Amino acid sequence: MERMVEHVADSEYYSIQHFISESPWEARGCYDSVSRDTRKIFEDQERVCLLIDESAHTEKGLKSVGVSRQYSGQVLAYAMLR
Repeated sequence: MERMVEHVADSEYYSIQHFISESPWEARGCYDSVSRDTRKIFEDQERVCLLIDESAHTEKGLKSVGVSRQYSGQVLAYAMLR
């Protein structure tokens, strides 16, 4: 949810947390919408391999104290699409 707050204008962490965990909404409609949008993007392709990995976010700097280089699905997906 923290990543969502960073990218959604005028959003607040607790409002998004409440929406996701407490609000009565059907996920099926969201899945269908994402599926339609994705299909439009790749409609002229014969074959598509789409990997969705939201396991990490990119680091802001070149060094992180106490950790080695880490896997980031976002960087990998970006590199594959270029």
